[in-house]
Order: sequence, then structure tokens, then C-alpha cells
Amino acid sequence: PYLNTNDVLFFTFDNSSFQDSNHFYQYEFVRWIKSGGYGKVFLAKKIITGKEYAIKQIDTRSFSTEEVYNISRENLILRTMNHKNVIKLYDSFTYDKKFFTVMDYARGGELTQLLDGNDNNKLNENECKKIFKQIYDAVCYIHQRNIIHRDLKPNNILFLDEERTHIVIIDFGISGFSNGNNREKIKAGTTLFLAPETACGKEFC
Repeated sequence: PYLNTNDVLFFTFDNSSFQDSNHFYQYEFVRWIKSGGYGKVFLAKKIITGKEYAIKQIDTRSFSTEEVYNISRENLILRTMNHKNVIKLYDSFTYDKKFFTVMDYARGGELTQLLDGNDNNKLNENECKKIFKQIYDAVCYIHQRNIIHRDLKPNNILFLDEERTHIVIIDFGISGFSNGNNREKIKAGTTLFLAPETACGKEFC
């Protein structure tokens, strides 16, 4: 009665303590999905349930203190999130000097891939409305929690389903916190997607 569905019960015959590797071996790595600035993403399957997840693997051995902080901050932020259009974090752990984050597997890929696959990189008005409405809902939710994403772009917008109808926002690695009435002053994000006021170094909300 004290266990939830699919909880893993750890037991030992030699009084050994629970190790990080016990987290790691809950998952079977199926295939590589992509690599990014911070690490690699794999499709993995939880052995006990067969459910598929996306697992981001980050080798932290050469990371600076600030980079380690960014990873920790992203995980802390995602653990507080509960919105259908924000990627869901299920687990995170370290193993063999690498940091692993277990999240939803987005079967439909990136918004960038949808745009690249269309003639003249265009979507019709109805498709745009459906996507933009979900982005708007997610950003409103994030801002209500006093969080600033700082790197919203097509690569960080994924489709959970193969039909590409349900989007989620990912990558809170350089996100920040709003502090009352103080305006955001940090110039951060991807150059091609910076707002003009950010690129000019002006204060902005």
C-alpha cells in the first residue's frame, strides 16, 4: 500500500547502499536522437514498464561552475512545471560522471523540421493558429511562475505526437527568474531569434 504504480523497490542481500547506477539500469537505450551544445539525446525505454522516454546525457567532466549551475537550474525549474505544453521531467540522476535527464519523448520532432518539410517553409493560417495558441499558453504559464525562457525558437518547440498537433517547449538551460518590477537586463539567447530590444542591449520586460 505504500508504493505507487510502477515504483521500483530496491532491496539487497549484502547491506549495500542504493547507487546511482540503479537509476541508470532502469532504462534500455534504444537509439541516438540528436546532439546539441550541451550533450546528446537518446530514445530510451524503461525496462519495467516498456514506456519510451527521451534521455538527455551531459558529460560534465569539463564543465565550468556556471555550466553545472545551468544544468541544475533547468532541472529545478522543470520539476516545478506542470503544463501540457511544457516538456515534462520524470527523473534526473548522475552516473559515470555524466548527468542524465529523463523527459517525454517527442515523436513529432522539432517545429524546425515541420517548416523545412513544407513548400516554401510555409504553414497555412489554421496550422499557425493551432501552434501559436499552444506556444502562447505555455509562455503565459511560464511567465505566471516568474520564469523567463530566454531561448524560445523553433528548435526548442517539439511535437509530442507523430501527427504534429501537440507542442511542448523545451530547453530551460539559460532561463532566468523575474524579480518583481526589475526589468530583465541579461542579453541571452540565440542571435537569430533575439528580440530587437535584447540585441540592442536595452532593458526589456
